[in-house]
Amino acid sequence: MINTYHTSLPPPPIPPRHGVPQPAPGRTNLPVWLFLVILLLQMVLTFGGFVYLFRKNALMQNEFLNKNIDDIVVLRRLRECNDESLDSNSLLDCKQVLQEFMAVMSKISQTATGEKGAMLSGWVPFHDSLAVAHMVAQPPLSKILKWNSNLSLLKRVTYLSTAGALQIIEPGNYYIYSQVTFSKMHPKAPLAQSIVSSHSSGGQTEEKVLLRAFATLKSQNTQFTSFQGGVFRLKKDEQLYLNVTDENTISLEKSSTTFGLFML
Repeated sequence: MINTYHTSLPPPPIPPRHGVPQPAPGRTNLPVWLFLVILLLQMVLTFGGFVYLFRKNALMQNEFLNKNIDDIVVLRRLRECNDESLDSNSLLDCKQVLQEFMAVMSKISQTATGEKGAMLSGWVPFHDSLAVAHMVAQPPLSKILKWNSNLSLLKRVTYLSTAGALQIIEPGNYYIYSQVTFSKMHPKAPLAQSIVSSHSSGGQTEEKVLLRAFATLKSQNTQFTSFQGGVFRLKKDEQLYLNVTDENTISLEKSSTTFGLFML
């Protein structure tokens, strides 16, 4: 016989078993929930820390680039000037970049006096390992110009005051430049400036002219500034000095007559 009896009443509860502990009504496992909350909080803090550091680093990089973008462009352009395949237009651009660089260094040298000048003599606009020199003329004058080491910039280059020469410590490629302002005409010889290299080897001294530039004054009361510069590979202990036609025809203003180099 099939039982077709149905009821909507729930089944009777199962009677408790003796000796088996029963959980208290409404009680949950608190240590598990506490662990999950702490883990979630730690993940949120870690993610937030990474986001903060990333944004902070990006802001610092942008601030650095905004302050130094011009210097970075100039330094990169100077390194590109060492390429031997440059055309005439690129070389003219290199000359303009170098003139801007020299103008900044001249302003610094003009403000340097006494102990301040000695402090600035160790300042380098490039990496600490690169050699650089920017010299300021001083009397008494001779055809080989002498330089004021206290007002000049020197780094990893030796200045020989007696000879008026810069002596190379580290061999390599250097950009060498000179600027001379002539304020008087010479009655017989053309006004010229020459960068001369001197190197001793095997008991013999070899001298050669690296660069030479001429100047033409239209009248006795005018001035003419002659600039020259080029890239050369220099040897250790090689000496460089600046020679002029007549020392009595040049201007001694700090920003008018200069001589220098820097390693590429």
